[in-house]
Amino acid sequence: MEDRQEIDFRRILTEIEAVDDPVRIFEWVRDIPYGVIDSRDPADVYARHRGTCSGKHLLLAQLLEHIGMEVRHVIAFHRYSELPMETEYPKNLRELLGAGDGIPDYHNYLEARAGGLWLLIDATFDSPLRDFFIVNDWDGESGTELSVRPIETRRTTDPVSDKEALLVGLSAEVRRTRRRFLREFSDWLESLRGERTPI
Repeated sequence: MEDRQEIDFRRILTEIEAVDDPVRIFEWVRDIPYGVIDSRDPADVYARHRGTCSGKHLLLAQLLEHIGMEVRHVIAFHRYSELPMETEYPKNLRELLGAGDGIPDYHNYLEARAGGLWLLIDATFDSPLRDFFIVNDWDGESGTELSVRPIETRRTTDPVSDKEALLVGLSAEVRRTRRRFLREFSDWLESLRGERTPI
């Protein structure tokens, strides 16, 4: 795994009032806004209060492990053209999807051991996006939905290095289009958060 900055887990858990509450930890990480920050480092996700599936799930894994839960990292190959959602992509993103082979990607999520079972947990999309995407709630006893439609999944002990190696397997053009898509996707999500009417 890449070098990471040190995180004061006790301070974070105290700050979010979740000293030993995995559900509260999940909710806090889930509600970190999804967005590209050019880092998968959990310390950066915490400091910037923003991140993509990789950084958010690395942070979630570290926090859950800190309170004694076992976790496993999983990578799912998917295409953004098949993302389950209750809205349509804007024109600029549709054009990138067409130019970029549906924008193939590798989604990170976790399995956590609770009650003797391994449960799928996906904290990718934040609550303000609930009207548009799969935004999960977790009860700590059953699994959540996956926020993507997986084509293939695999467990990994080194999600950062494995994801980077998998991404290198995409063509240079698809990688360039993917980077542009993710930036514009993040901008679009920010606009969707602004559109959501508070209750």
